[in-house]
Amino acid sequence: MDKISVIIPVYNAEKFIAQCIFSLINQTYKNIEIIAVNDCSKDNSLALLNKYAEADKRITVVNQDTNKGPSHARTLGLAKSTGQYISYVDADDWLPLNALAILLDKIQKEKADMVTGTIVRIADKHGLIKHNYTPKMNVEIIEQPELFDKYYISFFGVSNLTISTSSKLYKREVLIKANIPPNNFRYGEDLMFSMLLHPYLTKITFVDDVVYYYRYGGNTSVSNPTYLEDIKKQYRIKEQIIAEYKYYKALPYIKYELIKHFYFYALELLIKDNYSKNKLRKFVLKELNDEIYTDATRGIKLDEKGIAVKERNVDEIVNSLYAKKMKERIIYRMKRIVFYLLNF
Repeated sequence: MDKISVIIPVYNAEKFIAQCIFSLINQTYKNIEIIAVNDCSKDNSLALLNKYAEADKRITVVNQDTNKGPSHARTLGLAKSTGQYISYVDADDWLPLNALAILLDKIQKEKADMVTGTIVRIADKHGLIKHNYTPKMNVEIIEQPELFDKYYISFFGVSNLTISTSSKLYKREVLIKANIPPNNFRYGEDLMFSMLLHPYLTKITFVDDVVYYYRYGGNTSVSNPTYLEDIKKQYRIKEQIIAEYKYYKALPYIKYELIKHFYFYALELLIKDNYSKNKLRKFVLKELNDEIYTDATRGIKLDEKGIAVKERNVDEIVNSLYAKKMKERIIYRMKRIVFYLLNF
C-alpha cells in the first residue's frame, strides 16, 4: 500500500486544529503520515499538536524557527515527507473520512500526476451556509499537450482549473522534480505554487466527490494589507513566465486582472477601511504613479466600464468608486450581520 503524506501548515489554529486532525486520523485509508508544521504559533496550537502526536504515531510535529507563512511550511513539510503521494490541508479545514481513499484510487487508476476533487466552502461554524466551490469539469482526464496549451491560461486570470493546493493529491516525485521555491505572499501563494507546478504535469484527472471542506472568511484590505502589493509582484512574475514559455495569449488577461484588483482594493478601502474621499484620492494618485499601470494598460482595449485606469482621470475614478460605495456597503453590512449571528 502506498503511503500518503498529509502536510498541514499550522499558525494560531487552536480553535480548529482538532477537527482537522480528527478528520485525518479517522480516514478510511490508513497508510498515511501527518506532518504538522508549526509556524511559530502564539496560541495553544503546538501543545495540542504534541498531544495528538503522542496519541497517534502517524503524526509528526515540525517547528519552524521563525514565522514564514504557509508556503514555507508546505516546503518544509514536503522535505520531511516519506509518502509516494502528497496532500496539503490547511489547519482550519477538514476532510470527509473517505477523501484520501477516493483521491488515491483515482490517481492510481489513471496513472496521473495529480487528481482534484470537489471543495465545499463553509461560512460558519455550524455549516449552515455552504456551496460547492470547485467548478465541475466536463472532462475526466487532461493530458499534454492540451494540458499546457489550453489549460495553463487558468493561472493568468481565466478560471478553467482550480488554482488552490486544496482538494488535490499529488504524485510526490513530480513535486520533487518541479522543486518549487517557497514564496512570501499573503495573498496568492497557492496560485504561484500551482502556476509553477503546471508545466511539470503530464496528466491530471478529476473526481466529482466532495473531498475537502474549506472554512473561509476572505482576504480584504483590513485582514491583508499586502494584498495589492502581492498582486503587483505576481503580475511581474506572470510576465516572466509568459515570456519564458512564449505563452503570449495570456498577456491581455493579466493586464485586465491587475486593473480589476486595483478597483477591488480601492473599493475595499472605502467600504471596510472607511476612507474619506480625500484620502482615497491621495491613494489613487500615489498608486497610479507606479509604472506597472502604464505597462498594464498599454495595448489593451477599454471595456464597457473604461477599466483601463490610465485612460481615466483621478477624479473620475474616485467618483465612480463613490457611486458604488453606498450600494456595496449596505450589502457588505448585511452579510456581516448574518455571518455574526450564525457564529454567535
